[in-house]
Amino acid sequence: MTVGGSARPRACAADGRCVTGWVRRNWGLALWVLFNATIAVLAAVLAAARPMETATGPYAAAALDWWAGRPAPAADVPLLPSANLMFGPLALLPLGIADQVWRLLSVTVLTWAVYRAADLVRPDALGPVAFRVLALAIPAAATGVLRGDWDVMTTAVLLHAAVDLAWDRRARGGLLLALAAVAQPAALVPALLFGAVRPRVVPWLLTGLATVLTAPFLHPAPAYVAGQYAALLEHLDLAPPYTAMTAVRVGGALCTLGAAFLAYRRLDGRTAALVTLMLAVAYTVLADPRAGDGSFLGTAVLAGVASFAERRRRPAAVLPVLLGALAVGLGVHVYGDWIGIGDAVQGWLEPALTLLLYAYAGTVVVWPRTLVDPDPEPARRCDWRPDRVALVLCAAVPPLYAGTRLLTQAPLRQWLSAFEVVDYLILVVALNLIGVALVVATGPLWNWMRGRPLRPAAEE
Repeated sequence: MTVGGSARPRACAADGRCVTGWVRRNWGLALWVLFNATIAVLAAVLAAARPMETATGPYAAAALDWWAGRPAPAADVPLLPSANLMFGPLALLPLGIADQVWRLLSVTVLTWAVYRAADLVRPDALGPVAFRVLALAIPAAATGVLRGDWDVMTTAVLLHAAVDLAWDRRARGGLLLALAAVAQPAALVPALLFGAVRPRVVPWLLTGLATVLTAPFLHPAPAYVAGQYAALLEHLDLAPPYTAMTAVRVGGALCTLGAAFLAYRRLDGRTAALVTLMLAVAYTVLADPRAGDGSFLGTAVLAGVASFAERRRRPAAVLPVLLGALAVGLGVHVYGDWIGIGDAVQGWLEPALTLLLYAYAGTVVVWPRTLVDPDPEPARRCDWRPDRVALVLCAAVPPLYAGTRLLTQAPLRQWLSAFEVVDYLILVVALNLIGVALVVATGPLWNWMRGRPLRPAAEE
């Protein structure tokens, strides 16, 4: 005779129900992990067969040309010179490794940003909500993650900045807003909007922007950098000849600015920060004629966050379902051809869905309600041991330097250039396994740096 449910774990392990139960409870995490693993394999095949099909190849080539002072080729989406400065260390790595490292870094920062946003709106179901938001955004993220576009990193940093401003961390929020514009000039729109409605953020925002814009002058030839800025302004064409569209954009900018001002006067500060980011991202996508498929990732993520925020208020309402469907619909450029939606329809459908998110943000301002958890942020105490953290950082410098030197040696490049597609697939699997092993092994190290026991005590 069993007592309570003591026999349940053995039965669960025997018939596999615990696995299906875990997947049912954590389907968002399962989809997100499967998606990224698949993308890593596809990207490895793509990098081996057609290296310039991914965005990492042009980014690395542009960074190397920039440091060499060679003229930069024209690009459909112009990048600031600071992007070449930031991408410089990755450009020294073999292209296959640089592509995987850049993609892993972008996805990690995005996952962390969505996790923090979920902590803002639904701390009662933090993990499931975060990964379900990411799962809803998979169609919109697929192209950008596969290619390794800057859009993924820009979206992640903007979301981090909005969460920090929601908690009234003005310094970090302002600096992150400036950091989001390190590559794409379009990311200046959210920074300027937050600066207009949050004057106390302006000093930190200006400090960050000054750093981002002047850091490229570390180049050995500052005149070359100045020429790049001049070419960038000419490429942007800030005074287009079509007056009607310019008037529409100016009108939209004024409406966005007015809505953001009202949001900070009618809503609580945390909800106002999320609504302001929705307005800024939606307006940028609608007003920028160079917005590509990756630009809709930000609107999809914000629609997913809003969906679960509304579900906390009214679990049985229709609005959360519509917002979730909106997040999935913003990736129609990925699956549209499979279901008979041609390019002509996709061209106007995604902007129309973005306009719906813009309208939703407006309704939150007109009919004020909170989108975040009403409880204040729990007090967090920094329990890191500075001496141990410094010791670990000092110990990590020599192997990191040696590894960088090894990865940039010509023999390694020649060895990797002889790889076949299957060899690249084996390398990707091996790197992922090594990464998982390192993450597992660093658990005791984090505990040691925090002054905790190396392993938690076993539950009795």
